[in-house]
Amino acid sequence: TSEIYRILGCERDEEARGVQAFMAHAHEQDRPMLQAALDAALRSGDEIDVEFRVVTATGACRWVRCRGVPHVGSNAVELPLTFSVQDVTLYKNLIEQRHRRNEDLNQQVLMRTRQLEEAYGSLEEFSYALSHDLRTPLRHIAGFAELLKEEVSAGDVQGGLPYCDKIIRAAVQMRHLIDGMLSFARLGRKGMK
Repeated sequence: TSEIYRILGCERDEEARGVQAFMAHAHEQDRPMLQAALDAALRSGDEIDVEFRVVTATGACRWVRCRGVPHVGSNAVELPLTFSVQDVTLYKNLIEQRHRRNEDLNQQVLMRTRQLEEAYGSLEEFSYALSHDLRTPLRHIAGFAELLKEEVSAGDVQGGLPYCDKIIRAAVQMRHLIDGMLSFARLGRKGMK
């Protein structure tokens, strides 16, 4: 038909050509699959419904879908007398584009998952270091407050004043650590200089 000539990119002539002439245009890599589908249909008598690539007159590849029902000949089941041939190149290209897009999205998800895992690990390390650094001034405050309590209980108020200064320095150190932590948190992913 003119559609077959259009698909193959050939000029139409008056010479009659059959199914085998069209199948000869099948892409070399698709021929074994095509032959297996034809053989299976001839054994079972079921409809042939197969998609494969054909090579056009210019050497380009196009996808076609061929359908046909084998008929019972004089001795056995034979190839269909007619096939319906549909150009499905656009459909196959869209499927391939979707497949590539899905692969790209999967790669992005994997990359972002790795980034999140790294960020989570960094956050754990940061949390550990921060808790360690914040405990040091707290230990100083608690220790000197205990000593101050003992001095005040013993009635020596003047002896407790140096402990008050040390408690104040530890509290200031803790405030600086907390301010630094908040500044660091505001940096986000901008990085540090």
